[in-house]
Parts: sequence; structure tokens; C-alpha cells
Amino acid sequence: MINHRFLTWILLFAIGALNAQKQEALFDELDPQYLNKLVENIKKSKEGEDHALRQQLLSADTKDQFKAKKLRDIGYFFYKNRDYKRSLFYFDEALSFLKSPGSNRQLYEIYMYKGNAYLNSWKNLEAIEMYYLALDIAEGAQNIDQVILVQTNIALIRRRMNQLDKALSVCKNSLRYMSENDREDSQMYANMLTIISETYLDMKAYDSVLYYADIGIKKSIAIDHYDALADLKTKKGIVFYEEGEYSRALTYLADAEKLLIIKDVKEKKYIINTLYFQAASFFKQELYEKAKSKLLQIISLTGDTKANTRIIDTYLLLADCYRILGNADQATLWYQNYIVLNEKSQNDKTQTITKIHEKDAEELGIKIEKLVENQRKRKIYLKSTLITSITLAVLLVSFLLFYFRKQTANKRKFEELIQTITALKHTKKPTTSNQAITKEIIIDDKKTKQVLKHLDKMEEQAYFLNTDCNLRSMAKKAKTNATYLTKIINTAKAKNFNDYINDLRIEYVLKRLKEDKTFRLFSIKSIANEIGYKSDYSFTKHFKAKTGLNPSYYIKKIKELEKKST
Repeated sequence: MINHRFLTWILLFAIGALNAQKQEALFDELDPQYLNKLVENIKKSKEGEDHALRQQLLSADTKDQFKAKKLRDIGYFFYKNRDYKRSLFYFDEALSFLKSPGSNRQLYEIYMYKGNAYLNSWKNLEAIEMYYLALDIAEGAQNIDQVILVQTNIALIRRRMNQLDKALSVCKNSLRYMSENDREDSQMYANMLTIISETYLDMKAYDSVLYYADIGIKKSIAIDHYDALADLKTKKGIVFYEEGEYSRALTYLADAEKLLIIKDVKEKKYIINTLYFQAASFFKQELYEKAKSKLLQIISLTGDTKANTRIIDTYLLLADCYRILGNADQATLWYQNYIVLNEKSQNDKTQTITKIHEKDAEELGIKIEKLVENQRKRKIYLKSTLITSITLAVLLVSFLLFYFRKQTANKRKFEELIQTITALKHTKKPTTSNQAITKEIIIDDKKTKQVLKHLDKMEEQAYFLNTDCNLRSMAKKAKTNATYLTKIINTAKAKNFNDYINDLRIEYVLKRLKEDKTFRLFSIKSIANEIGYKSDYSFTKHFKAKTGLNPSYYIKKIKELEKKST
């Protein structure tokens, strides 16, 4: 029996061969070095200063899939740097170019990053919408790892919506799955422990918080995951705060804050949590000025009024601090801010819970079991289609033989072309005016010689490289008429006018590409314009007709030849 893995390998190899041919077109359309430089400049730009660079990227003459990948990479760069506003903007730009089949992997990644960006910005409704889009793709691909990852993020929102039992159930299932599949030494595993400990914190099950936090701290230290480490230390501090051990709480919270500063952790939610519970601990110890200082530090960090639970708590506690300190105006101001933001938070929660309930027709755990069952059925189906697989293998082998023969033929043509170019370089080209005219020209011999001299001069000056080079313009420069010039070229050159010009251009570009490194960096469109063609299509057509090769293939082989020689 034929091994299915072997058949899969053959299929992937054939697809790779097809992609190798398509890659020539990609080189033709735009120089990758230019596009990569453009992307790097956008990443370095400040907000509002990237419009012109972005327009260059959007108008680039390249495939939509390739353009979408570059835009996604820019979005991911800003996402990693916590610039969620710009990150979301570029992810949306990338989505506008992902319309073809086979884009699901990129779509999944973008929806997940968008969901995370919204989650970290406390935009729960937008986050849940993105996660369910990602979940649809993961389920369609029957990718259990991806399904579990999406469910985990949805569990975070469930926790925010106070659906603690459901959140805890999803998290523990995910944790169990990672343990069974050797994923315990991963950031995802440590992150899951932070979510579980936080859920138990909401449930006031403090022993469970400390249990999972201690496991998570050990895991985080082992893999240098400082975000999770600081967060878990903060959670231990919160437990001691809730149990009234304020001095002990402050020790853990200060340790977490120090870690965040030393490791330059940029995610604000971690530092906000440590500052808030330090403030709350100071407040309980009646150290109101210290509490106020920590709370104002939170306000300076956020600079906005998102409906974040911790910001709402900050406003309320700050109002209480000012009340006790006797500042009625500030106490009133922050209490009013608390009322407004708390009302907005309740509205957001209502909308998000509604969205979750709409998607909860089937339990998430059942969906995982269904995916596992589908994968089992798929294996059985693959076994029953062995004859089809064998037929496919035969077809693929035939295709590969055809492909390799074509590559061999192209290589032979290239080697012959290089030999011809080398011979031309060392052989002085005879002038047309001294050539013997073998065919009878029923025109004045003296006049003919004058026209041929003009042709020689125009060849030396490379007039044929001008885009406006045509029969009439050359006849005018040769001081004759189009009919007379046509007869002379037909007889002296043994070809028509168009073939004469195209041969000169192709011969010129072959030699220049071989000798000029900079010229090889041009896009095919730029090369075409440089040698007088008005379109890259026209240039490619004449180049292939003359040499039997695509321009991009010739350039690629020239580069390989140059590397070997050095």
C-alpha cells in the first residue's frame, strides 16, 4: 500500500513547483527590496505621518495576497508595541485585500490579533465579534489548537461578564489539553494559569488562587514570561489584601511593580492592577495621601475613560480619598466621573452578554468533541480513497517529469544564450554600410549607402531605446521616407522593421543585465520602460520570443551565475 504521507509530500512538492513558476510573476511586478524598505519606513513613522508611505504600498503593482501580508506584518508590529489604534487600522487595511480562496490562515490570525487588541483596550463587544469570526475559521479547518485558543480568549470576556463557572470550565479544559500534548512549557500555558487564578479571585476562592498562582510563577520564571510573572505576583498581593494582611499585600504588589519597570513591560493593565491594590492597601491603613498618589499615577497612565473595571474602581476610591482629605470639589468631580463610566460599563456588559448568548446555542466543549470525531471520520475516509490517491500520485509524477524537463530545457537555453552574448562581446559588429547587399534593391545605390550609414549611427547612439522610436521617426532621421527605409531594412537586415527594432532592444538588454548589477534590481516594468517598451507585457513577449525564456528567469540565473563566480 502507498503511504499517505508520501502522497502528501508529492502533492506539496508539485504545488511548490507551480509556485516557483508563479514566483517569476511576483518578481516581475515589484522589486521586493523596495517593498520591504517601504514597510520598514512605515513601522518607523509616527502616527499621522505614514499617509504617503501607505499610499505607495497600497498602489504597488503586486498581488493582493502579498500586499495583505505586508499590511498584516505592519499591523502585528504595532500590536506587539501596544499601539492598538494603528494596529487595528493596518489589520483592517489587510482584510480589504484578502478576498481570494485560501486566505483563511491570514484571516484567522488577523481576527485573533484584532480581538486581542480590542480586549486589551477593554472593548469587549468588538473583541467578542472578532473571536467568533476566528472561531468559525478554526472550526472550518478542524484545528483543535486554534479552537481552544479562541475559546480561552472568549473565557476572558466571560469572566469580565461575571460568567465565572463557564469561564473556569473552558480554561480547565484548555489546561488539561495542553498538559496532555506537552505544552506546559509555553506562554499560553502560563497565561491560562493567570486566567484561572483571576477567575478564582472573582469567586473569592483564595486558596485556589494561591495554588494556581504558585504553579504559574514557577512556569513563568522558567520561560522568562515576565508579564505573567508580574500578574501572578499581583494576584497573590490581592489575596492578602482581601484577607486584611495589608503589609504582606504591599510586599507582593511592590515586587510586581518593580518587575514591570525593570523588564519594561508595556501592557498598562498589569501596572494599573499593582498600583490600584497598593492604593487600596494604603487606604485601608489610613495612609490617604499615599493612596491618592498611586491613584493619580493610574489616571496619568491611562489618559482616557474606557469602561475598564479597574479605572471605574480607581475613580470611586479617588473620590473617597478626596472626601476624607476634605477636598469636596475633587471628591465631587471624581464621583461624577465614576457614575458616567460605570453606566457606560453596564451598557457594554449588556451588549456583550447578549452577543455571547446568541453564540451559545451549542456548548463549546461539545464543539471540541465534534471536531475530534470529525477528524477520526476523516482518517477513515482517507483510507477508503486509496485508488483515487494512487491515480493522483501517477498524475503528479507525470507533472513533475514535465516540470523537470521544462527546467532542463530552460537551463540549456540560458547556457546557449550566455555563450552567444559572450561571443558578441568579443566580436566587432560589422557596420551595415559595409555589408554586401545580397538581394537586389531597385533603388539608387548611393542613396542606399547614405541611409545605411544613418542606421549605423542610430544603432551606435541606441536610438532604438526611445519609446517614440518608430518607422516614421527613423525614416526622418535617416533623411528618407518610410517606404524607402522599409525596403532597405528588409533587404539589408533580412527582417521587417519591428523585428529589427525588437532584436536590437533584446540584444541590448541581455548584455546589460549580464554586466550591470544595478539594472538587475529594476522591476520588469522599469526595465521595459528603460529599453523603449510601453508595457512589461510587450517586453516579456518579445524577450521570450527571442530567447525562449522569461526575463525574470534570465535575471535569476544571471545572479546565480555571478554568485558561483565569486
